[in-house]
Amino acid sequence: MTARRVEVTSDAFYGCVTHALSTEMEEVMGLLVGDVDNDHVVRISVILPLRRMDKRKDRVEPSPEQLCAAAVQAEAWAMGSSGRQHRVIGWYHSHPHITSMPSHVDCGTQFTIQRMDKDFIGIIISCFHTKTPSEPYHRVAMTDAVDRVQVTCFQAAETRHGHVSCHVPLDITPTAAPSQLLADQLVQIPNLLFKEEQSSLEASLAQTGDKDVIALLQNISVYTQALCSIMDIFAIPMLHSLQSCLSEYERRKVSLRKEKQDLEKRLKVLRRTKTITEV
Repeated sequence: MTARRVEVTSDAFYGCVTHALSTEMEEVMGLLVGDVDNDHVVRISVILPLRRMDKRKDRVEPSPEQLCAAAVQAEAWAMGSSGRQHRVIGWYHSHPHITSMPSHVDCGTQFTIQRMDKDFIGIIISCFHTKTPSEPYHRVAMTDAVDRVQVTCFQAAETRHGHVSCHVPLDITPTAAPSQLLADQLVQIPNLLFKEEQSSLEASLAQTGDKDVIALLQNISVYTQALCSIMDIFAIPMLHSLQSCLSEYERRKVSLRKEKQDLEKRLKVLRRTKTITEV
């Protein structure tokens, strides 16, 4: 373990949480892109949501092919604002309905990748985690429950008892306004979900064929329901959020235009005053 602290921009953090909240049934994952300074402070500014080749409820991990493709994409980007070259510096995944504590599988995956990059970090986002401080899950009424999003940043170490997690402090650095990069990242997420559902449909059709009409209708119905769920849970709220950002930018543009006109008027007055003084 060498990473001393992690700093993630609010845009990147918002993208991670949004991706985690996109599905309640399975874990999702993505890669973190940024740089590391000489004091081993990891700075994350970009996320790369990853497509799940195998949708499982309690396990997810990036494949070597995905890591290589993400590394190429990160290197293709221009130098960051800090003047450092961006690279894949971590991964994130969700824990729906459970805590954000890393499992033994998470620690094993983290340690395997960490052996290639000592500053590589992992972030776990616990979501859809509903309970009250004093009541077990099965006795909590929805009106009294609290929906929480918990985040854990960690690295892994090897002991004689196996791999264990090591906590890494995480700070969120605010950005002045949502960036175009954030919008691009958010658009990737529903596209990935659509592709995953399409792959699941194609796999089901390959097994049942198109001669069994009942199975065909069932598969298409499940696919349609999944697409509607994506639109309802993710795509439509994202569209509303982007429309809200657009409205805010329009208001700022009108305000800046008015300020520009006022400055131009003042400049004209100053020029007239200067001309009269010279005469």
